[in-house]
Amino acid sequence: MERQAWNNINEFATNTIKAAGQLILDDFGRVAADPKGRFDLVTATDLAVEKLLQQEIQRNFPEHDMIAEESIQAGKISLDTFCWVIDPLDGTVNFALGIPFFSISLALLQSGEPILGWVYDPIRQELFRAAQGKGSFVNEQPLTINADRSLPLPVGGSSDFIDWSVRAGRSALLSDLLGDFGKLRVMGSQALHLCYVAAGRLRAAISWEAKLWDDAAGALIAQEAGASYTDFWGQPVFPVAAGSPLLFGGAIHSVAASPGTHARLLIMLAQAGDDLS
Repeated sequence: MERQAWNNINEFATNTIKAAGQLILDDFGRVAADPKGRFDLVTATDLAVEKLLQQEIQRNFPEHDMIAEESIQAGKISLDTFCWVIDPLDGTVNFALGIPFFSISLALLQSGEPILGWVYDPIRQELFRAAQGKGSFVNEQPLTINADRSLPLPVGGSSDFIDWSVRAGRSALLSDLLGDFGKLRVMGSQALHLCYVAAGRLRAAISWEAKLWDDAAGALIAQEAGASYTDFWGQPVFPVAAGSPLLFGGAIHSVAASPGTHARLLIMLAQAGDDLS
C-alpha cells in the first residue's frame, strides 16, 4: 500500500473510531442490555456503533468488503482484495454493568491478512494502532515489548480458557501458569488484552473463544510490537482463507506473548492435551 493511501486510511479510521468512542461514552451507564447467547449480551450501543462504522466505510470505501460482529451474513465474503473487520464494542458485558474496560476494534485485511489495525479505549482515550511492517503505537508513542521488564506481569486470559483448562483434568495447566507467571487477569476485552501485551502491561493474552473481530486488529498490534501470535498449536491464524469458519464467528484459540513466553505457553498447552471439546 502506498504511503499516501495509508495516511488517508489512517486519518479516516482514527476520526471514525474516535467518533464511535464518543457515542459509547454518551451511552455509558444509560443503556439496557439484551441476552446474546450463553453469558453474553448485546446493547443498542453495539448496534449503533456498528452501523456508524459500516456507513462510514461504505461511504468512503464502497469497493471494500466488511465483516461485523453484530451483522454477520451467511455466504461468501471475498478476500481477494480489502475487507474491514469490525468489533463495535469489545467488552459489552463490562459496558452494560458499568465496568470501565471495553474497546472498539477495527482492522483492514488484504487477502485475508491484517495490514492495518486500530483498537480504541474511549474511557482512557488510548488509541492503539499498527501497520504491517511499520510498528505499533499508542497515542502515537511507539510500542516495543520488553521481555526483561522487572515488574511481575500477569497473563491475560478469557473465561472460556479457564473453563477449558479445568475440564477433563487440565487444572494443572492453571497451576503451571500461576507457578511460572504469578498472576492471571480476566479483564473482559480480548482486543485490549492483545494491546496490553504490546504495551508491556500483560505478559501474554490467551483466549479459547476469540472471534476474528476480537483478534484481527489486536494481533497485528501485538506482533508489530514484537510479540508472537499463533493458535494453541503454534500455527499462524492469518491469512484467513475464503470460506473459513472464522469469517462467520468460528473460534480462534489464540496465544500472544513475547517470543520466549509464547514458546513456554505452547509447551504448557501441549502438555494439557489437544482436545478442544
